[in-house]
Amino acid sequence: MPMIFDVSTVYSDCLPLLYCKRFHIYSLNIFNMVLKSFHNFLIWIKSNLQVKKVLVVALMNAWGLLEKKAVVEQEDAPIL
Repeated sequence: MPMIFDVSTVYSDCLPLLYCKRFHIYSLNIFNMVLKSFHNFLIWIKSNLQVKKVLVVALMNAWGLLEKKAVVEQEDAPIL
């Protein structure tokens, strides 16, 4: 679904860059491209069974590491 912007808002003068309409439009376009890329990546994963298996194992390992880190931090916490 294409985004439609008014040309006058794109070329209007603005104060700081963070509040600039041009910056906002550019960031929306970049966000849109990233979102589309991520969506295509998810479609590719869905169609590839071997990649699914590898990702599941990687996520399980990452979750295990996070649990171990949480236990270590809990042991190192001062007793009140």
